[in-house]
Amino acid sequence: MKWIQIDIDPLKSDFPSGEFPTDMRIQGDCAVILQQVLDVVEARADDAYRRRVSERIAAGAALREASAKRRAAPAPTRALAARSTPPRVRDAERKAVAGRRPPQ
Repeated sequence: MKWIQIDIDPLKSDFPSGEFPTDMRIQGDCAVILQQVLDVVEARADDAYRRRVSERIAAGAALREASAKRRAAPAPTRALAARSTPPRVRDAERKAVAGRRPPQ
């Protein structure tokens, strides 16, 4: 089973396009049902399952940390951008800017 829809109105009978494919539809309060699912998962969890979950959480933490470092890094400077721009493009940009300057 891959996709379960939990909703007060899982068929969305009031909406003409509310239906989408699911493996199972459960009518009820999402908060109550998800707590029941969590209780069952925790009751059935063995050491191997808990280890796999811990490994997935640790892998996600490493990815989040790398992403945060990339976001915190300073943006490339203008000089760096100029070095990575081909000379013919820089020349064309300079000419375009020079043509827009008011006469002195």
